[in-house]
Formats: sequence, structure tokens, C-alpha cells
Amino acid sequence: MSRPSDSSNPLKATIAYLAICIIWGTTYFAILKGLHAGLGPFTMGAMRFIIAALFFTGYQLVSGQMRAGKSFILTNLLIGAVMMGGGQGFLFWAEQHISSGYAAILVAALPLWFIVLDGTKRAAYLRNKKMLAALLFGFGGIVFLFARQVGAESSGFGLSQVYGTLAVLLSCVCWVLSSLYYSRHMQGTPLVSGLSWQLLGGALACILALLLTGEHMKADWLTLNSTAWTAVGYLAIAGSICAFFAYHWLLRAWPPAVVGTYAYINPVIAVIIGYFLANEPLSGYQLVGMAVIITAAFMVNNLKGKIN
Repeated sequence: MSRPSDSSNPLKATIAYLAICIIWGTTYFAILKGLHAGLGPFTMGAMRFIIAALFFTGYQLVSGQMRAGKSFILTNLLIGAVMMGGGQGFLFWAEQHISSGYAAILVAALPLWFIVLDGTKRAAYLRNKKMLAALLFGFGGIVFLFARQVGAESSGFGLSQVYGTLAVLLSCVCWVLSSLYYSRHMQGTPLVSGLSWQLLGGALACILALLLTGEHMKADWLTLNSTAWTAVGYLAIAGSICAFFAYHWLLRAWPPAVVGTYAYINPVIAVIIGYFLANEPLSGYQLVGMAVIITAAFMVNNLKGKIN
């Protein structure tokens, strides 16, 4: 598969970016629903990744595009284990111990992590002062969006919250490192075939984690209701099949730190979903934070052509 160009496919790239922003913004709600319905975080991750992997594998078998070279398979399994197993599995686990607002602030640092860890483009990012300012502006908007929520919960911050914080930070590092490797080394490889093996790698990592943590011993499959299965289905179809495809496609077209600004928009979508579906309050402070975030994301995307 040839590398898509953001200059020749600006509409496709914009659609892919919006899909990531909106879909992964709604998955916060789906994850919480699944957790409250009795699903463990790693169990939920393994299920959604297996369903998505089967979908992409079935597509390849029908279309005759299956690729099964040993090096290709092992590389993508490892990428998936780190990106999906570590990058998302640790985040799922952390949401049991810290608030979604606090987690959103930590995850929103993803674009900054991309700059810190991307040795090949770090100098170009640092030279672009406008982009750096826009990225910091967006992060400030995230802090402003959730400041009151986090402040109200800070008095109960204990060892469990420390573990949750470390888990989110580890998830960010896993996500960024695997994304950078994919962007740098997997250009020109079959996207769908690689994605199917990555999803399998993510599922295997989650299965290992749930066995090590004893999570599988706590699940009561007979008591799981339709909410649990609906959450898994949505996470698999929208979160893993649609959004992961869009994310991997976009990593071949845009600078990784720019792609990472989806982490600014996700919390905005999550807050809106919470307002409409869970009757969560929406304050004037949050509206200001949303405006700052959207403005920053727009600024970063307008400057992406200056990163080489």
C-alpha cells in the first residue's frame, strides 16, 4: 500500500482525523459503562481487540490480501502488544482508580510526549515556535476544562491514585513509542494486514495481563447484562475497527505530534456525551476550556505543513 499524502488527500486526512477525535471521545463513556456493568479492563480490551482482529482477518481472506511473512507478523504483533495492550490496557485499568477528568489531563499530554520522544522530528517541532505555543495552549485548555473536577477530588488522593497516575503515564509512553515506530518503519506495508496482527497482539497482551492480575477469576459471565455486551460491541466496531484504521492511515500522512492532538478533542467529546447521556453538569468554565482546545487543535493542524 502506498503512502497517502496529506497534500493530495486533504479531505481524506481531515475525515480520518475527525473520526479519531469523535469516536475515541465517545469511548470514554463506553469504557465506564463496561466497567460498571462488571467487565474488567483487560477483559474488555481483549474482547474488543479479538473481535476487530477477526473482522480484518476475514476481510483479507475474502479479498485475498492476507500477508503472513514471519518478520511482518512478529513486528506487528509487538507493535500491537505495546500500543493496544500497553497503551490502552493500562489506561482502562487506571480508570478504576482515578477520575476520567484527571486521566484526560494526563492523556492530553500525548502531543508533548511525541515531541520529547521523536528524535527524528524533535528539532523541527522545537523550531516551530507557533506550533509549540499552540500545543501548550491546547494542553492548558484541557487543564482548564477539568480543573474544578480534579480540584474537588484532590483531597482524597492516595496510593491508589498514585498507581492510577503511573499507569496512565506508562500507557502514554507505550502509545507514543509504538506509534512513532509504526510511522517511521511501516510505511509502504499493507495497512489492513498489519492492523489485524496488531489487534491480535493487543488481545494477547490483555489476556496475559488479566491472567497475571487474576481479573479472570473475578468475572461473573452469567450476570453480565446487555450494557456490558453493547459496550464491548461499540468499542470493537467504532473504537477498534473504524478509529484504529483511521489512526494508522493518518500516521502515514501527518507528523505524529499533529495526529496526537486528537487527545485534546477526545475529552471535549467525552464531556458533551456525559452532558447529554449521563446528565453530567456543563459549566461556563468548561465551555471556555472547550473553545481554547478547539482553537489550539485548529492552529496545530494549520501549521503541520511546516514540520519536515
